[in-house]
Amino acid sequence: MGDADTYEQNSQTRYAINKKSLKAIKMKSKLYAVLRIDTINGEPLAVLVVESLNSNRFDENQLKNTLKQEERYLSELIAKLRDHIPNLENAKQKGF
Repeated sequence: MGDADTYEQNSQTRYAINKKSLKAIKMKSKLYAVLRIDTINGEPLAVLVVESLNSNRFDENQLKNTLKQEERYLSELIAKLRDHIPNLENAKQKGF
């Protein structure tokens, strides 16, 4: 089994990323940590994704726990920066 096969299988097994989505992802990350951030009122505000090309760069559980512990701070920060965060259309126009 080659590196590409191992990467694909690991991504599907650990992170439930299907083959089609995986092929569309340009950065071939080895580690993901994702946190949905809600407002103080419990409304969805943002999704924070931490990716690494090196699976040993972070301890996955420690990273996820740290993100969860800082969720309120991150929510407040994103709410304050809301007017400075580009929307999807603006991001596409700028090549993101």
